[in-house]
Amino acid sequence: MCKSKGFLAVDPDNVDGYSNVNGKGLTAADQLDFNRFLAGEAHKQGVAVGLKNDNDQIAQLVDVFDFFVNEQCHEFDECGTYAPAKAAGKPVYNIEYLAKNFAKGCPQQAAMGIHTSLKNQKLKALPFTRCPNNPWLSLPPSPKPLPSPSSVPNLGPIATSSWWRPKASDNLGWQYMTSAEFIPATMWVSTAKVYVIDLFLNSAATTAAIAAKGGYAVCQFNAGTYEDGQPDSGLFTAADHPKNSWLDIRATNVRSIMQKRLELCKSKGFVAAVPEGLDAYINDNGMGLTAADQLSYNSFLADAAHKLGLAAGLMNDLGQVKQLLSSFDFYINE
Repeated sequence: MCKSKGFLAVDPDNVDGYSNVNGKGLTAADQLDFNRFLAGEAHKQGVAVGLKNDNDQIAQLVDVFDFFVNEQCHEFDECGTYAPAKAAGKPVYNIEYLAKNFAKGCPQQAAMGIHTSLKNQKLKALPFTRCPNNPWLSLPPSPKPLPSPSSVPNLGPIATSSWWRPKASDNLGWQYMTSAEFIPATMWVSTAKVYVIDLFLNSAATTAAIAAKGGYAVCQFNAGTYEDGQPDSGLFTAADHPKNSWLDIRATNVRSIMQKRLELCKSKGFVAAVPEGLDAYINDNGMGLTAADQLSYNSFLADAAHKLGLAAGLMNDLGQVKQLLSSFDFYINE
């Protein structure tokens, strides 16, 4: 009906039943599944889709929704949860019902990428006021006519083309802590926005806390050598690391495990991944791995991350930075 009436987009309401007393035991996983269903159905109809509220799942849903709507993020001090949307370059619209919160929101909207308006809570009458400063430096071009649903082939799962693309000019301070669980309440550094932390030791609650403070959570995991004792160590076969700790990065099973690690990274709410150990070819790897093998593997990791809506960081591997410049979004060196 939305499409048939000529609407270009839809903004479903009440998509956070799991965080309320719903009487049915609905879980966060149930909500994620339902919200992804709504987005998928909207896109099949050629309609853009917005996520209203549901702040705790923004990081997991930023790849499937096109814009975000919030009520009173300044009133409830939750505007920082929209950091993943800003990083993905997607618009956020916020409505405040109190003049004091509207006044608070206007000076901050450019930094947060949030367009704030003041509205009567009944949503039927004036006043309607918006901040004078535009939070987006340039407006997107007018949308091209969308194809009819019948003309869109069913291609199965659609890879996202939106992920965090940090720029050097962003001048973001960062913290690197991969040997222990990161505790935002005690380990947050006021000058740091980017937190590179261990994939397995940290939870979705940790990434949500980082995002709520306006930060970016980046998962790190070992993609080059075998580590006993990791949750997925049993998935590796002896053939995957035949000579020593280095992994055979040509092996299909190794790549499949790394795909699963990236999916875990995404499911925990990280906005980027930094696989380490990506320079086997310059080490005594015992398998004759070549620079070409490494380029193929590193490109695979970056591409797999992007398909999940994750930014990809290249750690070390200085000899191949030039060849991989178009594949990775940022770089870390030890």
